[in-house]
Amino acid sequence: ESLISLQEYLDRKGCLHENEARQITRQIAFTLNNLMTMGVFHRDVKPGNILVDVETGETKIIDFGCGDLVRKGFYTFFSGTNMFMPPEWFREGMYSAEEATVWTLGLVHLIMVTGLHPFRTFDDIAACHLYKYVPTTLSPESKNFIFQCMASDPGRRSKLHDIVFHPFLNC
Repeated sequence: ESLISLQEYLDRKGCLHENEARQITRQIAFTLNNLMTMGVFHRDVKPGNILVDVETGETKIIDFGCGDLVRKGFYTFFSGTNMFMPPEWFREGMYSAEEATVWTLGLVHLIMVTGLHPFRTFDDIAACHLYKYVPTTLSPESKNFIFQCMASDPGRRSKLHDIVFHPFLNC
């Protein structure tokens, strides 16, 4: 079986080397950017909804059951996996498609390089004290990527179309 979920892949390997995580993150970022450009908001990006071909390294995003069309403004109802929702959902009860997608992209990358979900409670997510979760051993580019994706203030997160050109994903 060469096609498994990223979650199963991580369960087998533990944390990934930064270069391998970069290759996977790059593919996810491009796919999410393409989906967003087509007006599709996945709303449940997580390791269990990403398939990895262990022979080729190619990824696919699956399970659009929580998906929606991208709309302007805020979503005020929840759909997806709680522990992957952005902090603004827990603080304000609303979120926007692009900022939530960028948050989950950063979170999935962080999970890949650490081997575990950094947050234990919804309060941890709302507080978003990333510095205690991001390993100091990561390259400056990887840390910058995570901080740009997972800024506590959604208005300070990078835009998805800018993320695909982030130096970390393109070195």
